[in-house]
Amino acid sequence: TRRRYARLAAQWLNCRPRVDPVGDNGRIAGLYQQGGRLRLAAQLYLQAGDHARNVGQIQRAVQLYSAGASLTDTDDADVAADIRIALGGALLRMSRHAEAEPVLLQALRMARCLEDDIRGGTAQLRVAQMARVSGRYEMALRFLEGALKHLRAAGAHRWIADVMDEIGIVHLVRGEQDAYRMALAHFLKALALRRRSEDRRVVARSLCNIARVNQGRGHIDDAQESVNEAVQICESIQDRWGTARAKMVQGQVLAAGGKMRSALKVWATASDIAEEIGDGVRRIELVILQAEAYISIGQWQDAAALMVDSLAIAQEMGDPELLSGIYRVQASISLERDALETADMDSMEAVEIARQSGARGQVARAQLVRGCVLGTRALSESGARSTVIDRKATEAFEKALDAFDEMGDLVRLTSGLRSYINYLTQRGGGPRLVAVQVRLDNAEHKLASVSGRSG
Repeated sequence: TRRRYARLAAQWLNCRPRVDPVGDNGRIAGLYQQGGRLRLAAQLYLQAGDHARNVGQIQRAVQLYSAGASLTDTDDADVAADIRIALGGALLRMSRHAEAEPVLLQALRMARCLEDDIRGGTAQLRVAQMARVSGRYEMALRFLEGALKHLRAAGAHRWIADVMDEIGIVHLVRGEQDAYRMALAHFLKALALRRRSEDRRVVARSLCNIARVNQGRGHIDDAQESVNEAVQICESIQDRWGTARAKMVQGQVLAAGGKMRSALKVWATASDIAEEIGDGVRRIELVILQAEAYISIGQWQDAAALMVDSLAIAQEMGDPELLSGIYRVQASISLERDALETADMDSMEAVEIARQSGARGQVARAQLVRGCVLGTRALSESGARSTVIDRKATEAFEKALDAFDEMGDLVRLTSGLRSYINYLTQRGGGPRLVAVQVRLDNAEHKLASVSGRSG
């Protein structure tokens, strides 16, 4: 019969060496499926999907995982849980959050039924990532704590490192007191665990996270060293997904070091790679970074050209960080165009979206732009109206600067103080300007000392 021949063909191919791990496993899985061996087919679809994911073919991985998931149910809870954990993770990387959530919650239920620590821990990790990208930070931390308990019980160091990274990212996004210091501690723990493994991809991921924190804290040379190693690793193993991320961070480090033109070149390369592999989140992140860089060097027309369709894409993704960032950039562009009413509305939207998500770091960045918008409006008004708007501008500036200071983001604190001083100088100086100038002098002195560039 046809089913018997399909099984025989699958068995014969399965014994042969894999030339193309993605294609070969996928074909053998298809034959086992035709032959009625659904569990074997699902396992091979999972293997094929893992190989595709590891070489950055995330869309193909989603297709293979989905094919495997359709063949499994609660009777094969172990395979079914593994495939759904993998599928949910891949969907998250594709920014398909609405599709990922039911898949991951189903995987979590299956893992709990199995009472398997590794599956239970990895399922909770993925659910936590889903919660984080949708702005549910308390939920994310709760699931991460649960994941750690399971994974420590199993001694699964590779997965514990992933949880450490995720906890660090949540600290950065939430922006609490000493967020950068706490995030760095978790990222360093993750790196130490990953150095023991032979998977260089995950080492590069930790190095990027460490570089981001060091860049924000002003340790530019340390950040440069970490991100350069990450780029080298990703390029040497031809990890296109990782290369796009590493080059994005490399550009951020260059920009923080004052090399804006070099940063824009690196980001352009990263953007091309992200578009090629279908990494939608990275594309929007890079649009925001490039647009803000162009605005900082007076080329707002180039920034505006980058922003076409970005708002619609960010709204579809539903990531509050990205959406707030898009509105923040739109407000900055409108400010450059002297379209103050539009800038006012967009800056308010940027603050509100970030505030609702609990992402304090994003709130601070949006409030800084809001301060600039309100300050420009105050300068264009006179009398009591100008005084009222000035008070709102001052409040926005102060809240943003206090948040950066508490988080430990020395680079953004310094940049924000300069923007505030620019406004106060145009406003006419006075005691406020003197106080803020002292604060800037202290921040610049500290930044020079930690960056190793003090004169």
